[in-house]
Parts: sequence; C-alpha cells; structure tokens
Amino acid sequence: MKPIGTCLFIAAMLPSLVGCSQPAANNSPKNAEAGGAAPKTATLKIAYGEYGDTKPIKEWLGAAKKQFEEQHKGVTLEYVPINAGGNDYYTKLTLMLRSEQTSPDLVYEDSFMIGPDAKAGYLQPIPGIEQWSEWSSFYPAMQDIVKADGKVYGVMNNTDVQVIYYSKKLFEKAGLPTQWQPKNWQEIIDAGQAIKKLDSNLVPIWLYAGKALGEASTFRGFQVFLLGTENTMYNYDSKKWVTGGKGFDKTWKFLEQVTKLGLLEPQKYWTNTNASSIVNRELMPKHQVGMVFDGSWIGSNFLPTGPQPWAEGFDEYGVAKIPTSDGQNPSFTNQSGGWALSISAKSKNADLAAEFIKVASNKDNLALYNSLKGSIPPRSDVESHPVMQKGLETNKWLKESIKYVANTHYRPSIEGYPQISEVIARLTGDIAQGSATAEQAAEQYAKEVTKIAGADKVETATK
Repeated sequence: MKPIGTCLFIAAMLPSLVGCSQPAANNSPKNAEAGGAAPKTATLKIAYGEYGDTKPIKEWLGAAKKQFEEQHKGVTLEYVPINAGGNDYYTKLTLMLRSEQTSPDLVYEDSFMIGPDAKAGYLQPIPGIEQWSEWSSFYPAMQDIVKADGKVYGVMNNTDVQVIYYSKKLFEKAGLPTQWQPKNWQEIIDAGQAIKKLDSNLVPIWLYAGKALGEASTFRGFQVFLLGTENTMYNYDSKKWVTGGKGFDKTWKFLEQVTKLGLLEPQKYWTNTNASSIVNRELMPKHQVGMVFDGSWIGSNFLPTGPQPWAEGFDEYGVAKIPTSDGQNPSFTNQSGGWALSISAKSKNADLAAEFIKVASNKDNLALYNSLKGSIPPRSDVESHPVMQKGLETNKWLKESIKYVANTHYRPSIEGYPQISEVIARLTGDIAQGSATAEQAAEQYAKEVTKIAGADKVETATK
C-alpha cells in the first residue's frame, strides 16, 4: 500500500525555542556523495525527543553510540535532546533543520514528517542504504514509508498497528462474549450500547478526536476507518487527493452515530492533550472504558519496567482487529506509523551518519529498543530475537497485534498532508461536540482540501 503524508510547520526561526546548544562549526570535508572523503575525526549530532518514558530511546541510542564509536575511532556522537512532545516536537525540529546554526546531522523523525521534510529540502537521501545487506530484512511497507520521489530518506526503528482493546470484565457484565471480534462497524456500536446500559458513567467507546489531539485524531479517529471503506485519502494513480465518496460518508457518519448515541468519551477528555495517558493509565486499569481504539504500543505502560506496571491488564483486556465498514474483503483494516532516523540536508558527514543509522538499526539494537518500547519491530527477523521474545512473553497484547504488521497501510508522504491532517482533526472534533453533522463535515472537508491542494489536484471518488 502506498504511504500518506507528512508535516511541515511554518514559523519564525527562534533558536531559543529549540532548547539545545548550538553546534560548533564543522570544518570537516564534504561527504563522499559530494566528492570528498569521509573525515577521520568528526562529531555527529543527533536530535531526538526527550519526553514521556525516555528509557527505551536512551538505552537504544546509548548502545548504538557505544558500538559506533568503537567502530569509528575519533568520531563522537553527541545528543541534542528536544524536551517536547507532539506538535511542539515537530515544530522545534523543523526550526532546527531550517538553520545552519542549529541543524544536527541526524534526526529522529515521525514517519509522516519524512516526505514533506524531504520535499522542503530539510533532509537528504541516505547514501548506500538500499545496498546495505540488511535492508531486505525490513518489511516492504517499512521500506516504502520512508521514501520520497523514489529515494530513501529514513530507516524505521519501530512501527505499530491499530487495534481495539476491550474490557473482558465489562463485556461479561453486558452479556457480550469475552472472546470478541466484531465483523463490522455496527457490531462495534451494538457493543457500545450494551456497555452504556451498565452505567452511564462508563465510557463505552474511546476514539481520538479533535484538534487538541492532532495527528492521533486524524490517524486513529478517522483514517484507519476510512481505509476500511471503498475510499482512500489519496489516489496514487491519478496523483490527486480524494475529497469525498461513499467511504468518506460512511466514516463521517460512523463518528456522528457514536457521538449521538452517547458512546464517545466526554469532551473534557478529547480536548485534553494528555488524553492518551488518561485513557491508558487511568480509565483502563479501573475498567471505566469498554473499548479503546489505540496503537499496539500501549502495553508498554503496563510492563514491569513501564510507568504503571499492571500485569493483570494483559488478561483483563482483550485485543480485536478493526473490521471493515460492512465486513467486506479483506474483512479487517489497519494503518501503521512509527519513527525513523534521517539525515539532515545540512550535514557534511552524511556517509558517517548513514553508518550510524545502520548500527542503530541492526537486529540486536532494534530488538533492545522495541522490547523496551513495547512496539513492533520494522524488520521481519527481529521478532524471533531472544530479547524481543522475552518482551513478548510479558506483553501479550503486542504478541497478538504484531501479527498484523505484514499487511498494513500507511500515510502517504505527499505535499499538503499536514494541512489536510489538521482539517480532519478539527472536523472530528466538530462532530464529537455536535457542532457539525456528518454531511456538513463532508462538505467542509471537500471545500478545504480543494483550497489546500488546488482544484486540479483533487477528485471525488467514483464509488
């Protein structure tokens, strides 16, 4: 499946926002691709997000740094942590990449940023990566998700899939099966209504919605459902954005139904930027939510090394696949994201940076990272690694959902996606608070996408 999307942020360049020291002048020769030899001594700077649970990324980068520096005497890897999450991280990283004074050599990129950042000239292709002997171990989707204009701009270190976590305790009380797999969206609604009857204070269905939750609302609250219909956001054959169709109508209508039936979480939750922590660490352990549509990584919260150990949770909540709208083939839908290492366009040491990416992305290091993170490895040979197997023994949810990564969708890295993503997030919020109907959301979406992409770059689906 083709990828979707990316994220550009326009802001004045303010180094004080970045929260990191400015790199020293780089006097080393240009990279080999530009005709120079790789330097014997150099300092590579790597920017990454330091927020939330930082243990996985610190241990992973620490292991890779030690190995890399042992292999490349005279070369030092220097960390440039960005203390921000979500859109703030994307904004600060973009500001760094725009300036010679603040741009690092390596950046930790959310995969949906890669296409737009490459298009904007912030990234450069990774030299020699497709000739790397281990490149073929990465799932095809994980190879494609990091491409722009046919060139590779990143190497994925983790990914996820989207699933339904459901409370077996509440399902049993509601007379629902504790081994549950909905066949269509109506069965999701039916289960939500059964749970609502138990207690009006329960949250029957948790869906990410609204502008405050940004990409989570777009990705998990809308796109994964749209991919379970006849439509997609972008037509790769015609190279046009799709502004509407039967699938769009079904998706907007599903969100409207969930809202009107009182099955969605209260507005106080989906307008809170900490919503993910609220549902995962507060509502789920207390069995105050019936179904949660979320990523495969959330089990990391409850591991012995996680922020809120809860071993019982892996038995008390089940995992189900998200069905297509009417149960049509292929019966289930999914979408994957994840993060990657990329090279700044301003790096003078691209060959060395590429070598670090290979070290960080080897089988052992990705087993370490994904076992700690509770995420899905992007390469097919990591699941069988002893370190990863040990992690899967305690994270039963991940062990189940990891099966779905071989066949998944992902966001297209196409210019305009960041703005269109913001439109979707806002419209899901409008529906969730009852200020827009499904029909009004569909009409507004078509109007705004046409304005963003241009009338010659949009089309309406024929089915």
